[in-house]
Amino acid sequence: MKGKNYKFVRCVSIFALAVAIILDTACAVFSVYSIISLRERADFWGIAFVVIMLFSDALGVLFTKETLSNGVKFFDDYVEFTGIDENNVYKYSDIERVESSRDTRASLRKNLVDRYSNVTLYLRDESIVSIQLGLTSGKTLKKITDELTSHLSVSYTHLRAHET
Repeated sequence: MKGKNYKFVRCVSIFALAVAIILDTACAVFSVYSIISLRERADFWGIAFVVIMLFSDALGVLFTKETLSNGVKFFDDYVEFTGIDENNVYKYSDIERVESSRDTRASLRKNLVDRYSNVTLYLRDESIVSIQLGLTSGKTLKKITDELTSHLSVSYTHLRAHET
């Protein structure tokens, strides 16, 4: 199910983006420090420090790439949720109804997971698929649901925080 033309809506949490920037910055600083320390101390531990830092740089780049690649791809005849490993492609013709929710009520007792944006797809085969998009903004959730409903001729419901 590979298509060429699609619209991509990125689902990036501000917290994940901040962690990625801090991680990449710290890795770059420590890599420079490890190369400088290798000039002064060219023994096994200096070389090991450089190798470890190069490995952590590669992990930081992969984490940032994964963070920035999460989102929703809207093709002509199906939708793909890229943040999910399996069962992430749904044909528009299989979707019967769509609901979305995002908790915006103030509370000091809730975890960050309780604040995730959710999209629920009711499929024609009587199955229900709940997809967590992460800590997205209301604007991003609206963009996703508007694009999804523009491809469908089905009902759409946005649930408020007190309804979930």
